[in-house]
Amino acid sequence: IKDDVTAPSRPNLVEQRLECGEGWCYQLLVAEGAVVEYVDLSVRLKLNLGTPTGKAGLAYGIQDEKNFYATVVEPRTNEVVAYVVKDGQPTELGRESLIPRSADWHFLRIQRNTIISKEFTEISFDNHLLLGVYDQSFKKGKLGLVAMGDGGFSFDNLRAMELMTNRPLSRPSAY
Repeated sequence: IKDDVTAPSRPNLVEQRLECGEGWCYQLLVAEGAVVEYVDLSVRLKLNLGTPTGKAGLAYGIQDEKNFYATVVEPRTNEVVAYVVKDGQPTELGRESLIPRSADWHFLRIQRNTIISKEFTEISFDNHLLLGVYDQSFKKGKLGLVAMGDGGFSFDNLRAMELMTNRPLSRPSAY
């Protein structure tokens, strides 16, 4: 945790730095106590300079440190990428190009929901819907932040809201 007067919700932010050798590596920061199935999850993200191969974003459906979903921004290629990580190995679910605003801070949002029996996740960057992915590998799970590869990222204003479902006996909506 670091003080930064430029953070959208001053004065604190979370800074994640990762130096990766050869191969695949990542860091998870998990919010303990929140286990949800359908969620509206968002964060403000600053893509720090000197991020050669790094990517960072949101993790959800976290079962443990080797099994989760990740949606990350990749500054080197200007893309948003969605993964499912099983047994520590990533599988890409979708990828979409983006045109980042010229601002320091960006807004990444995922909305995981269901229609009848089909699970889907919609991914937005800077308030533009970019990508929809479908996967049913994990149901309920924890939420958090993820950084991958070499780089440094700053996170601020992580927000999570559990969504109501059409399933019988679902909890009432959080909003």
